[in-house]
Amino acid sequence: GSNGKANFESSREVLKGGNGFSCWLLGSMVQCGGGVVHDALQAVSFYEKGCYGGGGYSCLMLGGMYWEGLGVQPNTNKALKFLDIACELKIESGCLKSKQLRD
Repeated sequence: GSNGKANFESSREVLKGGNGFSCWLLGSMVQCGGGVVHDALQAVSFYEKGCYGGGGYSCLMLGGMYWEGLGVQPNTNKALKFLDIACELKIESGCLKSKQLRD
């Protein structure tokens, strides 16, 4: 709806500053199609920017996308890298998923 589009545009402005949460939010919106066009490749881009901006949830989502091959070629090493970064940023599910994938 129009509210999702307004949130998307608002978050997009914040994205320019590399705000980790806004990057995660944008990635979620385009990955799931929340009021905007579904675009897995763009979601990866937003998650990457958010992860490198210190957003642990962006790292977690990015790891999952590399593991599943959503918007990118499946890549176990990259998946583990981003899950480990999420873990270092105190996102417990990043630690659990990384351990699970290694077992």
